[in-house]
Amino acid sequence: MFGKTYNTIGSTDSNFLIKTKGDLKVQWGGKFIDIIKNGKLASAGADILKVATSSDEISSNGIYLVPTEEGNEVWISIDGTKVNLAGEVGTTYVSFLAEQKEVTAD
Repeated sequence: MFGKTYNTIGSTDSNFLIKTKGDLKVQWGGKFIDIIKNGKLASAGADILKVATSSDEISSNGIYLVPTEEGNEVWISIDGTKVNLAGEVGTTYVSFLAEQKEVTAD
């Protein structure tokens, strides 16, 4: 695929660490987006990461970097719902639809 070897990874059951020779792509819908290309963050010609001065400025779908005095915040906006991915522990979450499995305590 893409003239190089890639591994498909991911599980909703655990965290994961990505190790790569240099390039990293993410499938977004029907297209593939370069995240890391030739060992560097891919940004040329792509508006993947938008910059906003505050979360109030976010008005369209996308991934946003919001610089603050305390550090950077990363927000995702989808159809008017905004989620801070880099918030303090316990103040943010990401949810998704998935089949629930019943777990019983022994």
